[in-house]
Amino acid sequence: MAQEQAAHDDTADAKRRVGSTVGHWHLERLLGLGGMAAVYASKDSAGTPVAVKVLHSEFSSNEGVRGRFIREARLTQAVDHAGRVEVFEEGLSEQGDPFFVMELLEGVTLDKLWKKNGRKLPVEYALEITDRVLDFLSACHAQAIVHRDLKPSNIFITDEGYVKVIDFGVARKREAGVDPTLAGTALGTPAYMAPEQALGSADRIDARTDIFSMGAVLHAMVSGKRLHEGRSHQEAFVLAATRPAPSVSRVAPDLPAEVVALVDRALSWDPRNRFQSADEMRDGIAEVLAALRGGTAVAAEPEKKRGKAALLAAIAEAGAEQLAATTEEDEALVQQLSEIFSRIEKALMAVRQYGWEHPVTGGHMQAVTDVIAAALEKDPDSVHWDVRPHSFSLKGNVVWEPLHPFDDIPYNLFASGFRSFDLAEGISVEEIRSLLDLLRRDPLRDFAPEDDLATAFWEKQLEHVSYNVVSSFLTVTGSDDSSSRKEYAELMEAAQEVMEQGTRKKRGTGALQSEPLSLEERAAAIAARQVALRAVRSSGALALDEAKRTAIARALDMPEEEWEARFVTAYADAASDALSHDELPLAAMPLRAAIHEHAATDTLDTGLRVVSAALEGVALHAGQDGKRALCAAVMDEATLAALLKPLARTVPDRDRPRIVATAPHLAALLRELPRDHFTHVLEALGRADVDEVRDALVSYLERHVLGNEMELGELLRDADLSRGRSVLSILARLDSDAARAALSFVEQNPNAELRVEAVAVRAAANVEGLRDELAELTKDSDPAIRVASLKTMARYKVKEAGPPLVQHITSGSFNKLPLDERRLALATLWELSPARAEQVALDLCKKGAMITRESVDDTRILAIELLEQHGATSEVLEALDKASGKWSNTQPVRSAAARAAATLRARFGMPPVG
Repeated sequence: MAQEQAAHDDTADAKRRVGSTVGHWHLERLLGLGGMAAVYASKDSAGTPVAVKVLHSEFSSNEGVRGRFIREARLTQAVDHAGRVEVFEEGLSEQGDPFFVMELLEGVTLDKLWKKNGRKLPVEYALEITDRVLDFLSACHAQAIVHRDLKPSNIFITDEGYVKVIDFGVARKREAGVDPTLAGTALGTPAYMAPEQALGSADRIDARTDIFSMGAVLHAMVSGKRLHEGRSHQEAFVLAATRPAPSVSRVAPDLPAEVVALVDRALSWDPRNRFQSADEMRDGIAEVLAALRGGTAVAAEPEKKRGKAALLAAIAEAGAEQLAATTEEDEALVQQLSEIFSRIEKALMAVRQYGWEHPVTGGHMQAVTDVIAAALEKDPDSVHWDVRPHSFSLKGNVVWEPLHPFDDIPYNLFASGFRSFDLAEGISVEEIRSLLDLLRRDPLRDFAPEDDLATAFWEKQLEHVSYNVVSSFLTVTGSDDSSSRKEYAELMEAAQEVMEQGTRKKRGTGALQSEPLSLEERAAAIAARQVALRAVRSSGALALDEAKRTAIARALDMPEEEWEARFVTAYADAASDALSHDELPLAAMPLRAAIHEHAATDTLDTGLRVVSAALEGVALHAGQDGKRALCAAVMDEATLAALLKPLARTVPDRDRPRIVATAPHLAALLRELPRDHFTHVLEALGRADVDEVRDALVSYLERHVLGNEMELGELLRDADLSRGRSVLSILARLDSDAARAALSFVEQNPNAELRVEAVAVRAAANVEGLRDELAELTKDSDPAIRVASLKTMARYKVKEAGPPLVQHITSGSFNKLPLDERRLALATLWELSPARAEQVALDLCKKGAMITRESVDDTRILAIELLEQHGATSEVLEALDKASGKWSNTQPVRSAAARAAATLRARFGMPPVG
């Protein structure tokens, strides 16, 4: 949520420029927004549309970022090729922000096309796209320019059919001497990053680094899976830096052997084993296309047009699902389903954060039920969706493509054989809860080997939930014995037969019924079974020799601590290099991403441990000043908000140990932050209820309180006792008029104990004054003030208040006070002076009168109970024995004394009387 809010704020800032002028270019509308710049639509003097890219004002004073932005325009123009984005002009706005004017592209990024087509493009089309990019890279490399950030979102396909490579923000020109873009080479998108780049080996980055990235792009296009998809951002980073890319055949076993060989060679760990140039890889693509097309060699061609219609035709010819036109009715259903899943995602997040029984979760679940009921009432067949490996869809339109931590839901369902779901009228909130609970299950984690997700659904017998399921083979496991390959082959043969028959569960039925599946469904099910299922249980592991299987198992079973250690080592080296070249934003990016990721998944105890260790690693290279600068860059406003939100809240008991574990790391981060975040930390203090977290926040506030005293004091108006004490402790240590003025806000606080504590804080330097203040407050007309004064005496161990307290207890008015207040007064006296309290209690125990009053007896019983609790001398026992047998004492007093005497005898090891 913090990331979404930050993105919203950035968009709002960028929109303020709309309607203004930079240079002589009128900014008509906002086209896009990146981390460092915004792009606007404009027109030249002839009315031709252009795009104007303007650096964010916050980066204009950063020479490193500013220089890289300007170099982007100049490096782009250094290459004379149709694959470049034409830049017409560069300059400065009136505010001093750099900008450049470039051609306005109309079309789609490869990333969007890939996702729209179900994250898998036809092999021939993917090869042609790769060929066009390599043609452009050949021209770049001839100019000694390495792009270094090739990924699907930086490859653009225009409506006219040209393939353009965009975003030269981190491109590098290899020249003798200084490389101005050297720093930060390890910091980027791990899924498309060459190992030498992830390791920060700047001297090894060359054209072959771009070859690896294009191999990774091709890997994603033809397999549907990004390379090195770790369980977290830092794990993916470590994988890129330390693990050779696995063969694409493991995730796409249906690919032709020629394609596998091409991709695997491009992704070789050692650059010497890759294609040595873009032209060499183009030659390899030509050979593969020739093999795919029946042996007719296709020479590498120069850049050519390929229009949108031809693009869709190529997809259709390759057997992929063609993007079908949708009617207005379809669009309405898609929008309705998207809204339902938006609410479902919020409900799932509430379950993760609060559990099923929390009122917040209940509210989200009711909202989900209401929106589903409304849709079904309008159209009983409207709540239907298809299951794809990465998303839920309706008629080819994505209605939910969940992000982490729910991105495994569609994959687990698809791999378990589920192909579609329908909900029927009458579905209850209990059924929806059961459905969502099942969606969250991981087949390999939550079930025994003999069970699966389909069985779990069947056992639930959800009356108003029906689904289409084909056979799943998730329980097929690999073994190391010699018969494993034969056994696996037999199992896959049986799987193929079942796939050819196919099974579906029809609405309203409780058992699987046979029904033919389409060719596309059978092929998708078989392919899903071949995907490496995050462990060596994958069937693909069976095709490897024992040494390789053992190595894979060891890597996948690596302890979390080793993943963290590898990340810290790789990151510290790369970030230190970045800092030495004034590339602070790039160095901060991985840690910032880690904090957002762990905050969103309730794993901040792990995330902050890794971040703290990474910062310490940077300190070893760049010193404490480098660490401090990096920490400040990492903890921008959005990241601090994301960090503090899960920590500064009411925490359930089951989560407290995990939150407590974050406190030392939080304190370490806050120690490095400047005073700019005072307000945000102060707001967090107002919400935090874990003592260790509160202490970390207080430490930061205490370091930066000068000049912020009144803002801190404002918290005293309505702070609870614990938070109020924290604020008082800070202000009390400041001997200034501002601090004293800030303390006055406590007088408006409804908590009497906090108001009394403030009195103690103000008088703490004068023992006699403190004694007199508190003694006077024990006689206040407000019972809450009297009780608070007693608690404060005990808290601050004001022993000097003992004599006045004795006078108070022995006065006649004491017996008129509430019973709990009298008990507290006696307990407070014992804490301040046990000897004096024992004597007072003995006097009350021995005291008797011919005419008794119930209020006096109540005080005597309280004194006897105090002696029972703390008494440790024979004198006390003797007094209790006498009181228990004294005829003039009332029965309640005698009974209390007898019980107390028996307790002391047991404590002294004496036999009971009688």
